[in-house]
Amino acid sequence: MAEVTGGGNEATRAWFREAKFGMFIHWGIYALLGKGEWIRTVDQIPLEEYAKLHPQWQPIGLALHEP
Repeated sequence: MAEVTGGGNEATRAWFREAKFGMFIHWGIYALLGKGEWIRTVDQIPLEEYAKLHPQWQPIGLALHEP
């Protein structure tokens, strides 16, 4: 397993390593483009153009405020 360092959350990463299982699903507006979370940087998409995607982003069932 590759060791991830930096970025904080050391306690959380330690828990996942000790549990021997973990899955982190990270998704957002970039998922609409189907090219990964760095798409805005890699394809040099201006913020104004990228912001136009926001109305299309409908994360149905996403419980943002639940633990």
